[in-house]
Amino acid sequence: MEPIIKVSAIVTTYNRAGLLAERSLPSLLSQASMGLHEVIVVDDCSTDNTEEVVKEFQKQYSGIVYHKHPENIGLASARNTGVFLAKGEYIVFLDDDDFLLPFVLEIGTSVLDKYKDKQVVVGGRLVINPEGAQYQGPPQVTPKSLYTTLDDGFVIRKSVFNTIQYDKDLLTNEDADFGIQFMRKYGSDSFFPVN
Repeated sequence: MEPIIKVSAIVTTYNRAGLLAERSLPSLLSQASMGLHEVIVVDDCSTDNTEEVVKEFQKQYSGIVYHKHPENIGLASARNTGVFLAKGEYIVFLDDDDFLLPFVLEIGTSVLDKYKDKQVVVGGRLVINPEGAQYQGPPQVTPKSLYTTLDDGFVIRKSVFNTIQYDKDLLTNEDADFGIQFMRKYGSDSFFPVN
């Protein structure tokens, strides 16, 4: 019997093997609830050493799945591919240059387990640039909100993707479009903000 997979962490990447190795994969492997999730790396046809980097991380954790697109088809399609491959009850997206703080998956899954009417757990983010780091709290979503950008670091029920997906025809702003679709379908009451 296969183990139950609680969270599928989907990492999208394109020609940024170094960032994948420095940020996203180490942060996922350090999550407190490590035994409860899989990591799916969707490579959008990189020409660098992305595959070799992932193989090295697979030696540390057998729950890493690597999928390479035969051609570069964009971030929206890469995210949809990850969802299609995902076995978890919940999904978290992470770009190759991002990282999750410890306990993000543990907190997100426990909230969604407890509040069955919520579809997504959103938190703040730490934006790091040459001038320093700045914390931005979770998005303020109200009944009058038209959308909120759902890009990465949020924990969402996989079942949401039975009704909406990222628009593969969009090469930019796919996260804003997904947020609009989400708000139309589920509304502001389906969000659970965590600081």
